Formats: sequence, C-alpha cells, structure tokens
Amino acid sequence: MGKKYKYTIITLFLALVFSFGSMTGMDFIMKAKERRLLEEGGSVFPNNSVMEWQERDGLTMEEMERVINLWENSAKLTAHNPVWGQISMEQAVKDGKDWLNEMNLVIDENGSFIKIDSGSVSAVLEMAEQQERDITQPQYSFWKVEFSNQVIEVYLYVNAVTGKVWFADITLFEYLPEQMPYWKLKDFVELAGLQASYKGATKNLEETEALWEIENSQVYAKMEFLHTLGRSSDSRMDEKEQPAAERIDLKESVNITFKLTTGKDDSITDTE
Repeated sequence: MGKKYKYTIITLFLALVFSFGSMTGMDFIMKAKERRLLEEGGSVFPNNSVMEWQERDGLTMEEMERVINLWENSAKLTAHNPVWGQISMEQAVKDGKDWLNEMNLVIDENGSFIKIDSGSVSAVLEMAEQQERDITQPQYSFWKVEFSNQVIEVYLYVNAVTGKVWFADITLFEYLPEQMPYWKLKDFVELAGLQASYKGATKNLEETEALWEIENSQVYAKMEFLHTLGRSSDSRMDEKEQPAAERIDLKESVNITFKLTTGKDDSITDTE
C-alpha cells in the first residue's frame, strides 16, 4: 500500500512538472515570436526605458489627454518589447479584431454585417518618446495592429495598458458606403471606454469630417471619410505596354479614420 501511494505521489509530481514545463515552453515561444516581429518592425528600445504598470484601475482622463497630446506631437516612435502590465501581442490582435467586428463597418448588399475573420495579420509595439524623460510610462505605448484581405485594410493603434483602440485607419475595397457613417463615432467612443456627449456629432459641410465631444474632458473623437480612386491590383502590365483604351484601370475605395484628439476643428459646426 505504501509503495503504491509513493508511485501515485511521484506520478502526480511528474505531471505537474510536465504541465509547468509546457506552459513555460509556450510562453517562451510566444515571447520569442513577439521579439522577432518587433525586431522586424524596427529598432527595439531597451525594456528598462519603459516603466512597469503599477496601477490596476485604468487611466484617468488627464492621463489619457497627456498620452494623446504626446502621440499627436511626437516626432519619433520606437519599437520595444512589452513590460509587465502591458498586453501581449496575441491579446492586442484579439482586441483589435474584436473592435473591428463590433464596429460593424463592412455591410454587404443585403444590409448584413460582414465579420473580418481571415487575412494577413501583423503587430508591433511602439512608444512615443518623451523627450524630457529617460523612462517612458507604459500607457504611452500602442500596439500597431494590421489586418488586410481583399475586402479591407486596417491599421489599429491599441493602447498597451487599456487594450482599447484609440486610433484607426480603415480602407474598404468592397461594399463601399456612399455616405460617411458619422454615427459610428459614438460606437468608437464607447468602445474606447469613454462617454460620448449627449450633444451628438458635428459635421463639416462636405460631410467628410465629424467630431463628437467626450464628456468632462478636453478630448474629442474625430472621424474622416474619403472616396479615392487607385490603380487596380489586377493590373499586371506596365502602363506603357497596355493599349491606350485599357490604360485607365482605376478601382474605387473608401478610407475611414477614427481617432481620439485634443484638437477641436472649428470648421466642423453642423450639429446632428
């Protein structure tokens, strides 16, 4: 009985060691993958130049305003590895994809929302350098997450502490909206964890830009909408080699950007 009990204890111990080793191994692989992608995306900033996140209750509005101001005015972005308290690359990609699907920007001809589940994905963690400081606080870093397929191309900036999308640049190649869906600004604000003003959105006369105020802050959510024409990706011949009648091969697309900003555009005055 004693020998059997001993074997049982040894077996359980070995199982725990194997389980721990597997988790450690997977974590090592993920960290190595993140390191490789970060190095491919640009220079890697030393981790000891980015402070670890000590607070657990998110960012105050004042902290958000400082981060937005720095990113809007920073001349230099530098890639680095995540520190404790910053989300992983895997989590940033998940948060970005969830955001994209919750925004419901792609609508087919039947009026149904299309989820973005396939295509190429990449991500790199970048920080806006604070010139007056040797050590940068972790909330000043964003994961730049890119998604692309034949329908859409997306660049999202996911805050490395909150996991929220603060900036988005989206190009649609199919299912193009005819007008600016300015009401999506409210969704953008709420998905960022903020409260949109009851006043609603304001638009410019051309209906290519819109603003939505954030309650109790100096922050605004801004949206820009642009129809563009570009050469079709199906065009494989050099323009000089093509017959004159076939040289014009333009494909329409729509570019939509969302961002949190501290700068109000006074030309946007038409309140909805």
